[in-house]
Amino acid sequence: DLALAPLVPNPFNEAKSDIRILQYGILGYPVIGTDIFPHQHAPIIRLPHEPQAWIKAIRERIHDLGALEREGDHLRAWVLNHRLMEHVLPQYEQAWLGRDEKSSNRVPQSNIQSPPGPSYSPINHDKYSFDCSIIIPVWNKVELTRQCLTHLSEVTDGCSYEVIVVDNASTDETSAFLASLSGDIQVITNPANYGFAKACNQGAASAKGRFLVFLNNDTIPKPGWLRALLNEVESHLDVAIVGSKLLYPNNTIQHAGVVFAKHCLTPYHIFRGAPGDLQAANIRREFQVVTAACMLIRREEFHAVGQFDEIYQNGFEDVDLCLKVGKRGKKVIYQPESVLYHLEHQTPGRKDHEAERHNGIVLMERWASAIVVDEDVHTVSAGYANRYSLRDGRLQPSLQALQGDREITQWKRVQRVQEVQLRQRHAVGQGLNSQDDCELRALLSEYRDWPDDGAVLKWAAKLCQSLQLLDGERAFLKRILSMGEDRAARERLAKLALGGKDLPEATDHIQALLQSDPSNGSGHWLKGILLMQSQQCGEAALSFRRALQCGADSRKTSIGLGMACMGMGDVEEAWRVFDQIVADYPDDIEAMNGLIQAGTSLERWKGLGERLARFVERNPADCDMRFALAGVEFRASRFDVAKHQCEMLSLLKPDHEGLHDLEVLLQTAPLGRHALAN
Repeated sequence: DLALAPLVPNPFNEAKSDIRILQYGILGYPVIGTDIFPHQHAPIIRLPHEPQAWIKAIRERIHDLGALEREGDHLRAWVLNHRLMEHVLPQYEQAWLGRDEKSSNRVPQSNIQSPPGPSYSPINHDKYSFDCSIIIPVWNKVELTRQCLTHLSEVTDGCSYEVIVVDNASTDETSAFLASLSGDIQVITNPANYGFAKACNQGAASAKGRFLVFLNNDTIPKPGWLRALLNEVESHLDVAIVGSKLLYPNNTIQHAGVVFAKHCLTPYHIFRGAPGDLQAANIRREFQVVTAACMLIRREEFHAVGQFDEIYQNGFEDVDLCLKVGKRGKKVIYQPESVLYHLEHQTPGRKDHEAERHNGIVLMERWASAIVVDEDVHTVSAGYANRYSLRDGRLQPSLQALQGDREITQWKRVQRVQEVQLRQRHAVGQGLNSQDDCELRALLSEYRDWPDDGAVLKWAAKLCQSLQLLDGERAFLKRILSMGEDRAARERLAKLALGGKDLPEATDHIQALLQSDPSNGSGHWLKGILLMQSQQCGEAALSFRRALQCGADSRKTSIGLGMACMGMGDVEEAWRVFDQIVADYPDDIEAMNGLIQAGTSLERWKGLGERLARFVERNPADCDMRFALAGVEFRASRFDVAKHQCEMLSLLKPDHEGLHDLEVLLQTAPLGRHALAN
């Protein structure tokens, strides 16, 4: 159902080819792979080298076989369209022999009927026919398309361009309108709505311009919009993507760059709703992301990063594209001299809540560890604090002018931390250099001099946690509590106190949690941990059972319950609890260790051997569990099975602790029929 490519990020693997992806893809398998260079271009799920991220992604996918099949079909189509010899051979012929594919062999594309499957391999041209190819995906709303194209033709000058309209099977008058057009325009007509990403990729494949411009049909260009984008890339060779300033019809800002929020890493449009003449929104800036509602990108960069990833469903394709470009060390620039009106969300299908959820999951799985919070870099420098408040049931940002030297100094500290992190975002696997590391630690150690802002303090605490600055994290969390009760901060402080064996402080935090909410499942779970550390196993078991009743995390709470039962001497109940966890989470090592402890106390060798065998079958590289299985089978007098496991272990890890002693014991044991003979 699912193929895995878990390469460890290191220089050797970074230099490998993507042959494994091609082998899986041509067979139609969807793939989850480590986010390293060989996997950058293929439409697969890319994850950091973190086991929990893999477990989460695998579990989500095996519960949606339909989505797996679609992802597999998509990967196979990508291999067929991009990696067959007929597509790559011309590149080698040109490099080695000086040959090139002639554009005279191409079919005229005044009105291209797209086949049902994907077909968007880039075309080799002797030379570019235009400065820009403007690609506009459409689906219905013919009046918007007519308005956009009319204004485009009236105000676009100073460069040569073609227009490529990709019609995603519109059911209104769009088809007739497009058929009436003439000039440097291509129309690609799809038999179904393929979505934004695929339509853009189709247009890019047919493009004959030096640069690609992606444009929504609900935009109205203003004079000089395209020339300003071209000037940017022509005068800055390190710039790969340029985004425009977009205005609402009332001349307030719709887009002036995209930033990432502190509290949830969600991308959003900075300065949105502010007056169009706001000075801060009229400065050329570098961002991690700009919107594809109007975006220019170098065509070679677009193809180098694998185009728009079609796994996204009308959302976050542009965020993903910009992050891929940024990871290659290229710049993404907001250029306010390029101005358009944007009616926003006028195209149907752009507000699908299930698609939004899917897009958010994919984006976070792929980029959460690489995204840098940057919203304060752009607001503090302009004299504003970015404050969050609850509006319409959601935390939303609003700009407030900074008041006084003290507040300005406090927020500049936040700005500086984000600037340091942005500077380091391309140093994959290298961490911070010593100078940046020292500066970052110094800034975070000055916790008293940070703003009295809950969102800022929570972000700083998480940053300290990620850097293992536990004293700093504790200090920021306590500042949060000084502003008012906060459940998450209180729970984290209780965990830190338990980890540091500070039982009195842990007791205070846990009591406060349960006093404010007696049905707090996490509070009862923490109380169980506290009681276990105090050797009060019976009371701990009661707390863990109460935590389960209150909806606490089933796995970790049940593990605590099993340990409490062992401490009480109720080994039979401990076996039952751990056995249920293993049934629900068959790869859980912590639960397996508990089951081994209970099974050994009960001398339940047969049942324990069966469960260990299943675990080892699923996790063949786990040498500790294989050794445990060999020991259990020896205790059960199944010497042939024990010897077989020792033989396997000697191949995997010949110096495993205890292996030699067990082999000596087995040498004197009778050899029955070999297990594999059965």
